[in-house]
Amino acid sequence: MGQASSTASAASRAQGHRSSKYTRSRSTAASVSPMINSVSDDGDNGEGADRDYISDLPDECLASVFQSLSSADRNRCSLVCRRWLQIEGQSRHRLSLVAQSDLLPFIPSLFSRFDSVTKLALKCDRRSVSICDDTLVLISERCPNLTRLKLRACRELTDSGIEAFAKNCKSLKKLSCGSCSFGSKGMNSVLDNCVYLEELSVKRLRGITDAATADPIGPGAAAASLKTICLKELYNGQCFGSLILGAKNLRTLKLFRCSGDWDKLFQEMVNQVTSIVEVHLERLQISDLGMQCIANYSNLEILHLVKTPECTDFGLVAIAERCRLLRKLHIDGWKANRIGDAGLLAVAKCCPNLQELVLIAVNPTKLSLEILASNCLNLERLALCGSDTVGDPEISCIATKCLALKKLCIKSCPVSDRGMEALARGCPNLVKVKVKKCKGVTSEGGDWLRLTRGSLAVNLDTGENENLDASASDGGAQENGIEFPPMPNQTAAAAGGSASVASRRTSRSRSIKSRLGLLSGRFFVACKLRRWSGGSRRTGARHREWCVIILGLSYLLIRKSMEIALLFKLKFEVIVHRLRLRLTFTAPHRLWCSAATLSPPSSSENSNEKPSSAFTSTNSSNLHLKTNDPLLEDDVEHRKWKVKEEEIMRDIEPIVMLTRNILFSGRYMDGELLSLEDEKAIVDRLLAYHPHYEDKIGCGLESIMVDRHPQFAYSRGLFVVRIDGDWIHFSHQNCLREYIRYNYPTYAERFIEEHLKYGMRLQKIHQYPS
Repeated sequence: MGQASSTASAASRAQGHRSSKYTRSRSTAASVSPMINSVSDDGDNGEGADRDYISDLPDECLASVFQSLSSADRNRCSLVCRRWLQIEGQSRHRLSLVAQSDLLPFIPSLFSRFDSVTKLALKCDRRSVSICDDTLVLISERCPNLTRLKLRACRELTDSGIEAFAKNCKSLKKLSCGSCSFGSKGMNSVLDNCVYLEELSVKRLRGITDAATADPIGPGAAAASLKTICLKELYNGQCFGSLILGAKNLRTLKLFRCSGDWDKLFQEMVNQVTSIVEVHLERLQISDLGMQCIANYSNLEILHLVKTPECTDFGLVAIAERCRLLRKLHIDGWKANRIGDAGLLAVAKCCPNLQELVLIAVNPTKLSLEILASNCLNLERLALCGSDTVGDPEISCIATKCLALKKLCIKSCPVSDRGMEALARGCPNLVKVKVKKCKGVTSEGGDWLRLTRGSLAVNLDTGENENLDASASDGGAQENGIEFPPMPNQTAAAAGGSASVASRRTSRSRSIKSRLGLLSGRFFVACKLRRWSGGSRRTGARHREWCVIILGLSYLLIRKSMEIALLFKLKFEVIVHRLRLRLTFTAPHRLWCSAATLSPPSSSENSNEKPSSAFTSTNSSNLHLKTNDPLLEDDVEHRKWKVKEEEIMRDIEPIVMLTRNILFSGRYMDGELLSLEDEKAIVDRLLAYHPHYEDKIGCGLESIMVDRHPQFAYSRGLFVVRIDGDWIHFSHQNCLREYIRYNYPTYAERFIEEHLKYGMRLQKIHQYPS
């Protein structure tokens, strides 16, 4: 630990403190701190005066006290004296640094003070230049006993820097890296040198460009000690297949939004990895075949199936029949209705040790819930979110049967106050109830439940701006690291960036109801009534009545005025949004994005310019439109329409062909990012015309991704990947319609009605490449 301590030295230091530090009078000292006695017990006023008993404590005791304090309190304690500064630095084991490029000169002084750091976090802002290889190597030389390392957005680190770090820090047990740029060579060097590695977490590793040509990762010397592997948002996650197969002692496997078919990997894992206890699968291409392979892990205790539309009741039944030790089960059906009563009945009959069940977008009935409550006697946490079949009868069944239930979460379900009454009479061990977005549950029902069950914590929320989640679980607590305050210039940059991102993210997501939160309900009137009730007793009853009436009328007038003002403000924002589209205000993180031209195309310019490779045009003779009605050929207006119709088709044909080629030709896998050329074309010709363009971009555009549609399991779509890591779907069909309305306002609606009413299937354009 690097801590030097002895009781004898503490006594000598105490004598020095008595002679130099404490100069106040005895009475003042006695009133300030009980640690200081102005008069000794034996009546001697000299020896016991102004004695500092804290200085008599060994260094180990002070270090133990410091470890119980927060980071801010520890920083304040380090300013008391030199001894406390030294002890606080030597007893700090966690450190979080802003990993910008100017951190290198401060490394020696930082780790001279904090020489016992074993857990280090290096986080860089996306818009800043991160640390380079030299900084990481210097850190590894000053912290050879490092056991945990977290890297976030350190894009300047290369394979060479990671390799040098791995050779210096061979005691590493946990590595977490996200949005970094090193590749498979650096990852393999960590696995070869860090033989004690137990936990590996990788998110958006940009250094591995193609899963087909990249070097396989692992297994390496660390495969024998690895217990947890977590892969997030990797379209090349198949490269880690060798590592997963080689980790014989693997207990936890988490795969989040990784592209590719994973059934084959789980088939190979059946005979090679047998100690799996926990499996998390989210937005993964896995079918019932992979579920049957997971069913071979008889020791499985925790299973999360989140938005895996190809998994059905058949796979869940196989897992329930073989994995009888299951304790926690999370299922997000994604409104696919492929997991229902059949799978839940198998879980209820075969998994009696179930303690936690979370069902999101799954429609269980009273039949399955009743058997679950009867057989799973240890069920303590239950969450039902977005279920159309969970109503008052199902809640009454839960209240009657689930005697061990402690936490219950109900969200977006057709439950009313009758369900709350049933909860008040049942579930004797219930501690916490959370009800959100259930329109049938009123505030009176929640208040009645609180009054009936005084010890019950009731959280009632009818907000409309939240996503489906399940907070009935006890797990998932984040690790609270202690952060060291960065340099002044780093602090200002980080604070400014985070504040701007947060303000942009939340500026357009507030509804009228949330903006009027201060005045909504009875809060304003209640405050005034309490003030009047506590006033002078001499005020007459009539005077109070008139005051309440005037106050109520004033409140209604103010609220109505605020609503009208906000309506005008929202309308103004819509107008400004339209003007921004016309003035080409696009995401500031792409140079070509901010220079995108939204002006109507000129025929002369289009004839002189050569189309880019992204816009490959077909033979112009295929686009000539004729009518078979001789009476219409003589109509002037009809001829004008046909000329304009052909012009619109020529204009939109390249982007239509490019979009279809991106989505349906097999060029891009699920979860893969577009190339810069295709990305520029999609943003300029489609995304920039989206009616809610700014909402889609959010805090800034990072890239465009191809993935499955969030509501239709077998449809592919385009997604905006924001700079904060979030991604959201946008409709290319709506973009195309807005593009036509903007450039051809006179004929837009007629063209959309005839050609784009059912999507981008233009009847009169020849066959598109499939």
